[in-house]
Amino acid sequence: MGYFSGGKFHLSVSFRYDPVPGELGFWGQLMEQVSRLLYDATDGQHSIGQVLLSPNSMGGPDADIWVHPDGSVSTNSTDARLWFPNSALDISQDATSVAWILAHELCHYLYDLGDEYDHGSKCVGSIATQASMMESYAVDHCTRWKPASDIWYRTWAAFFPDFQAGAAILHQGQLSEFCHSGNHDTTQDNDQNYYNRKQSCWTYITDPANATPDRNPLTHLYGLVAPGVAGPILPAPAPPLPVTCTNLIPVQRFMLVFDRSGSMAGAKLDQLKVGANFWVDYVNAGEELGLVSYSGTPDLDSKMNPVPATNPAANSWRSARHTIVDNLVAGGMTAIGDALRVGLTDIVANGRASNQVMILFTDGLQNAGAETVEEVLPDLIASGVRCYTIGLGTTQDATILANVATTTGARYFAIDGDLDPDEAAAAITESLIEIAGESRENGGIVSFADVDGATVPAVLPPTVAPTAVPPTTYYDDQPPFLWPPEGSENKKEVSLQPLESFRFPVEITDGSRHCTLGILWKHTDQRFRIRVYDPDGNTLSPQPGVRLIQNGTYPYAFYEIDKPKDGIWQVEVLGDGIREARFRTIGFEVNDRIRFEVSPLETHIKSGSEIRIRIRLLVPHTVPGTKFTVWVRNPEGRWRRFPSTGPPSGLVAHERLVHTVSVPSETRRRGQYLIAVDAHCAKRTFEFKLDELYRIMPGLLPEDLTRTVVVPRIRRRVFLTVTADSEGRSAEEPLAGHNSKSPSIPRNQQMLLERWREAHPR
Repeated sequence: MGYFSGGKFHLSVSFRYDPVPGELGFWGQLMEQVSRLLYDATDGQHSIGQVLLSPNSMGGPDADIWVHPDGSVSTNSTDARLWFPNSALDISQDATSVAWILAHELCHYLYDLGDEYDHGSKCVGSIATQASMMESYAVDHCTRWKPASDIWYRTWAAFFPDFQAGAAILHQGQLSEFCHSGNHDTTQDNDQNYYNRKQSCWTYITDPANATPDRNPLTHLYGLVAPGVAGPILPAPAPPLPVTCTNLIPVQRFMLVFDRSGSMAGAKLDQLKVGANFWVDYVNAGEELGLVSYSGTPDLDSKMNPVPATNPAANSWRSARHTIVDNLVAGGMTAIGDALRVGLTDIVANGRASNQVMILFTDGLQNAGAETVEEVLPDLIASGVRCYTIGLGTTQDATILANVATTTGARYFAIDGDLDPDEAAAAITESLIEIAGESRENGGIVSFADVDGATVPAVLPPTVAPTAVPPTTYYDDQPPFLWPPEGSENKKEVSLQPLESFRFPVEITDGSRHCTLGILWKHTDQRFRIRVYDPDGNTLSPQPGVRLIQNGTYPYAFYEIDKPKDGIWQVEVLGDGIREARFRTIGFEVNDRIRFEVSPLETHIKSGSEIRIRIRLLVPHTVPGTKFTVWVRNPEGRWRRFPSTGPPSGLVAHERLVHTVSVPSETRRRGQYLIAVDAHCAKRTFEFKLDELYRIMPGLLPEDLTRTVVVPRIRRRVFLTVTADSEGRSAEEPLAGHNSKSPSIPRNQQMLLERWREAHPR
């Protein structure tokens, strides 16, 4: 996740394909030209600093820019913004020869500026001196590489060979300014006027009154000074400092940071061990895992280390880490900040990777250690570590845990203190496993449902037919967790005949390259096993690309499957005592094309104000007509369902293709609101019309003006948490998209990258 610091934007780029030799080097030159355009447009006040490059569809959750092969996706930054975690602008590989196009889209993404070319409108001004970056003019006015015999390259295939041969000519265009108070026309029918209060670009990005959670909260931090009515500085300022591009190590890293203080003794630590052991079994060959535990001081129990590719080395690797987890003992105080520092140091010890994830668990406030969480947070951001946080009980510091998660591009999962001890202990495992499904590179939760063995049928109803309405399952009307409200008794009456097994369906989306299918049960003294059937009804068995975790030691069993067939899989749970047990289904998948963006506009609100949630599903175009459902658990433990159908169930505004759901909080109730957002999308196609800006490019054929987007059937679920109290957010709390420190890149990054490549030949 990129951020602003000291007048520079530091950005991350995810290539959704395997770049050709030399392509990453070209991006260094492209970003130099983009930086010059931003520097000119802001009168020498802003430029681009560090750019991190991740190939092969890596780095997606953290990226600001997704680059798509050829013209497979139309270039846009429709609703992606720097301060919305997990959102990114999209650019076609075909469009990268025109540097101005990426600069224009970044003006949306970084400043929340609107287009000024809608319906042919323009601000008043000379093309030579005052043409706005947000307007459209002939391509000859754009900074771009051009062939000697034409005005622009229409495709990447035509451009890149010329670039490598030195035959592509760099043309400096004149589109390099923002409209200002002296030349902005408020009567024009365009997005800048419609969405941004009819203000000029310069006025909008310099007026602190525009710094709202949904309309550029960073305005007051940018420090921009607007030009007067006479217009921008002329001539253009001298070039900015060079952009630094860094290639990241293409690997997935996980670091678990666990609280073993004295308050964790008993069932809480037992369940923490279950969740940690799940992670030891969950990581796949080539992925890296480290373990930190802490009380008054932290211990690096296991350094960041890759899972071996073959047995018996892989079995030995897992066995050693299971032993570490099983031997954890509770006792002492709580040094959260020091634990984060130890985990962070080990994550980046071998270079900066494309996807670096930390999971922090705590059941209390920090009361020991040399560093606070607030002191470590800027370094987490600077090092590109996405830090998921899990807090348990009434003494957790909800505000700081939410700040850490949100500003690093992750999520905060609150386990409320109103749960009885058994429920709270089970929730620890559930939260750790839920984060496993979301945090893996391009991962998504397909199924994570509570199943009560006392009432479960032998065969749970499957999803609806593939051509029907958005998919539903038996648990669509069930709260995400069967946690009881405060004061209620957790009892159930067994009224059905005993069961030897039951089955549940999990639908795997077309295009998924990996999936996890299995079951978790709530009591560690019970034992169950699983069978898995593919969409053709064949029984799955361990083989190359298929790994079974079912050792009888821990209360879970699951398969890890490479290249799964799309369709409805069946997971069968077998064993004695099903009626006396409770389960949670496990259905995770990895799909490079699907992006489910969910973020609260504010993670810390004043009690009684609305919880506003921003939702968008992309494949990778934004999918219109997606059904969204929001489940909210209030601080008293009551669940409410808010389908996206408008009042009275939930208020939804469709700003372009983003859903903004507003949910009321309770005036006198402080605490955490746990929120689950479901997306349901039926298999279908839709036509995507090329943006008006790109329709003016010369030489386009009629078939270039629209694209048919094929949408598979999709189900996704994301959890998040919002904290409410009598004060609301304070000015001291950090904002996503801003940091006080520059990016932290190891000086020997290139050497470490080459060393990694040598150890992982293709």
